[in-house]
Amino acid sequence: MVREHPHANHTTSAQNAAASGAANASPLAKLRLPFLRAEPALELLGTSGMVTRRSFGASASKQSAARPCANAARTGLFRRPNPGDGTAGYSPATYPSLSLHAAELLAVFTHVVSGNGDRENARATDPVIRVAPLPGQSRHRKYARRAAVFLTILCLSRPTYGQDPRIVTPMEIFDPERGDGIALSGGLTALPYVDADAVYNSNIYNLPANEIDDVVFSLRPTLVVRTTLPRHELSIRGSSEVRRHLDTESEDSEQFEAAARARLDLASRTELTVDAGFRHLIEPRGTAGDFFLTDEPVEFDQKFASVRLQRVGGFVEMTGEAQIAEFDYEDATLNGAPIDLSARDATVRRARVRGSAPTGRNTRVFVEVGGNQVRYERNPAIRNSSGYSLLGGMQVNLTDLLAVEAGVGYLHQKFKDPSVESVGGLNYHLRGEWTPGPTWQVIASADRLVDPSPRDAIPAIVRSSFRLGARKAVSDRLLVSAEAAVVDEDYRSTTLSERRFEVGTRAHYRLTDNVGLIGRLGYRNQNGKGGGRDYNGFAVGLGLRVAL
Repeated sequence: MVREHPHANHTTSAQNAAASGAANASPLAKLRLPFLRAEPALELLGTSGMVTRRSFGASASKQSAARPCANAARTGLFRRPNPGDGTAGYSPATYPSLSLHAAELLAVFTHVVSGNGDRENARATDPVIRVAPLPGQSRHRKYARRAAVFLTILCLSRPTYGQDPRIVTPMEIFDPERGDGIALSGGLTALPYVDADAVYNSNIYNLPANEIDDVVFSLRPTLVVRTTLPRHELSIRGSSEVRRHLDTESEDSEQFEAAARARLDLASRTELTVDAGFRHLIEPRGTAGDFFLTDEPVEFDQKFASVRLQRVGGFVEMTGEAQIAEFDYEDATLNGAPIDLSARDATVRRARVRGSAPTGRNTRVFVEVGGNQVRYERNPAIRNSSGYSLLGGMQVNLTDLLAVEAGVGYLHQKFKDPSVESVGGLNYHLRGEWTPGPTWQVIASADRLVDPSPRDAIPAIVRSSFRLGARKAVSDRLLVSAEAAVVDEDYRSTTLSERRFEVGTRAHYRLTDNVGLIGRLGYRNQNGKGGGRDYNGFAVGLGLRVAL
């Protein structure tokens, strides 16, 4: 496998400019001079002069990049020509760091602003260009000089469109372990890999007191089968997780997932994506689904499906999406006594439509309308609800390295039981990405949504989340990341609320082409009101990933 050096050919022009303090300086190589690209003689935009192009030398360096104007001024490239030393013109042969068009531009600028109308001296000292009158016209050198200076300044300040820089992120520099896969018939490829780790958890039950610590061993095999077609894509994914505790065997669990995704390229900028699958999961200790201490973790099945139609590019971008998920909880036990959890069984449907259009070169406005419906199998007349959300905002590329998407709106959820007060209030969405350099990336997000409740007395949970993360590609073999999150959960029709704070860091190191080493460290703290649970704890783990 051929691998690039982590710092070779990954830095974009925008990232270099930001690092050197010259982000707003236009490289001379990007200037376009149509009046210097024509045949040897042409009229200079209707003025009374003619630009005749002579030899600029053939030894220009193709490896040298044009310097920004600010850097050129500091290095003396804008000094006046000296007739005595043979440097009367700015040719690439004299200044190999300049591109051909930049040298032409400087030559024009130098010629028209130098001298006091001494034509003979100008011809003698300028081997690059000469300004001659058109046949039958008198010379108006003074006006031609002013016009040429104006056009030169206009070209220097003109932005270069259609050359948006491609920003490189740490995920592109980092080269994780990967296998060759297994080629199957019919244009299919199988990609198996296995994760295994050991994690020390200081509070496995997330209790406020009398915490119990333990070491958890996990094994997570995964198999992905996907097509290798030039258009469209089909992938099937199967994965599982087996957890075994060193001391607390009652917390041992098995989870698995089987899912498929199909993407149809309907047109050059339009695609249809369909997802469907089945999951068998457990409720993490200390979360809303683990409201009481059962003998073993609460288990449930989830069936899900979604369809998304998306059109990107062009003036208007549109996205339409619909989702459905069914939750089926298994019975649990508390001190050996069975507990019926069928009250948690629910079906959740969501749909949204989003459209955006540009308002400028670096801005787009968007509008999003969404709806949801929650249906419970038990006590539907009391707990069922439906709602909608409105969101409007703007996507802004503040610089080539900083992009922000922010929106505000209204969220409303109405319950079938008239005694339960409807949910109405501010809706918001925020996502920002900052890439100060090719090895760094910072991502921030904030969202709000309504989720079904696991308890009979609580019809819904309004969940607000705020996240801040950073990634650092130390090399193509090592990726370091960190994240902090705050999650607020408001249990409707009660005074119960919980706020959970989480912070963690992760390091991923590629040992060989097929083997990676992953270490993680995390801390959590939750504060509850109105009967909510208070707890804290930390976890540290080390694991291996093997790609076949």
